[in-house]
Amino acid sequence: MSAALLLLVLACGDKGGDTGPGDTDGGDTDATDTDATDTDTDTDTTDGGVDSGDTTDTTDGGADSGDPGDLTATATLLLSGITEGQAVALVPVTVEKDGADPTFWPPVQVVEASTSVVVRVAPPDETYLRVVDDSMPDFRIALYLPARFADLDGDLEHDDDEPWTGIGGTWLAFVEPPVPGSLKPYIDPGWNAFNVDLASDTPFWPANIDAVNVPDNLVPLDTLSLGGTWGASVSPGETTRLAVVPPVIADHAVDALLYDEPVGASFSLTIDGPPPADHYGDLDGTGRLQAGEYLLVYDDTDGTTGLDVTTDTLRFSACHDDQVVVLLYADPPTDLGDGLLASVSDTPIGWSAFAEPEGAFRRLSDSERAALVLAEGCAYE
Repeated sequence: MSAALLLLVLACGDKGGDTGPGDTDGGDTDATDTDATDTDTDTDTTDGGVDSGDTTDTTDGGADSGDPGDLTATATLLLSGITEGQAVALVPVTVEKDGADPTFWPPVQVVEASTSVVVRVAPPDETYLRVVDDSMPDFRIALYLPARFADLDGDLEHDDDEPWTGIGGTWLAFVEPPVPGSLKPYIDPGWNAFNVDLASDTPFWPANIDAVNVPDNLVPLDTLSLGGTWGASVSPGETTRLAVVPPVIADHAVDALLYDEPVGASFSLTIDGPPPADHYGDLDGTGRLQAGEYLLVYDDTDGTTGLDVTTDTLRFSACHDDQVVVLLYADPPTDLGDGLLASVSDTPIGWSAFAEPEGAFRRLSDSERAALVLAEGCAYE
């Protein structure tokens, strides 16, 4: 995902006829704003543009293209699948025009997760405003990403070891008035909400600032079920076993395997929980530690009823459609950039199973994971 493109999309995309967050009648945003004389003076900008105070103000975000009036607004974040200890944050994101990676700033507001969270947003300070186009040097916007995380210590602050658990496709954007005349049909001054999907033919479209969905799409899947049949030419014997093995076992011993049991004409197994720390290794040569596993049929040659790669007879692995199956575990992201990439690319978090045709990976469905075959010629390399 190009974060620089995101800025340009937000600045120049077509509203497609939808009303902006401050336009209640569906008409021209130059209409008189009945909230322009709002006497609420709580517009604190010392906290980066988000005020955690009174949430009863229902201003429309100052969407008029004339005198914007009070540009403080409220946004409602909708959450589902809430578990104990989760929090939701508004994170400022800045992108420079040189195409450098975006900067994810510390959250300007963190609140305890609930099904409906109302946050009060005020105009941001200079830290988060960016010029979108050099031809319009006075046109600046600030982006905020609503995101959920596991607040492990309950202090309503995001710490480096706390995983992000959900990022939606809706962003908040503050557009600094005045909006250039050429952009008035597309963008409202003040607070806006936008749905963003850069893989779509319509990469962005207006969203309802009073209904911003923040899903739990980064919560790890810690349980994975697998099953299948014996397909080898020689039937399994009394010493034949099936194990789930990390590739790092070729380099060093591990304290325990996730599964190691006798196998017969069919098998089924369930992995429950993340892999142990000693199952992680540099699987792709990048230096980044990852956890992977594969299914291994072996003969317990030494009679210890457990795998010993130095003495037991290693036979073959599991396949689906003649493609070797590998299991991968993706840790919940503690870096918001990694979390955003995972959310927009639909990267599975936690356990997943893949068939590996010629070095590529094809994710297996639930039914495919239950139809694996143990047979000669299927080998993990």
